Amino acid sequence: MKQEKDQPRNEDINRILGGVCPEIRFLLRLAHQQEFRIIRTSSGHFKIVTPPGKPKRSIVTPAKTGEYRAVRNTKAQMRRIGVEVPRT
Repeated sequence: MKQEKDQPRNEDINRILGGVCPEIRFLLRLAHQQEFRIIRTSSGHFKIVTPPGKPKRSIVTPAKTGEYRAVRNTKAQMRRIGVEVPRT
């Protein structure tokens, strides 16, 4: 499978997820497994971009969660752009 320039490989995804809270790390890995592009911004947040072939949409997620609503909001945003997130 050909890697796009912005799409990190599996070892790269582990490197960029260092220091991220466990809940957000799980969600980012989930999106990466579903071929969404994960990009770390200069401010330390993460940008999730839809894969090629789907309508171009993106969201920005925090790296650390200050409260429970941050994780719930991130899950809802991910569902809106097409990531299959389990409901828990």
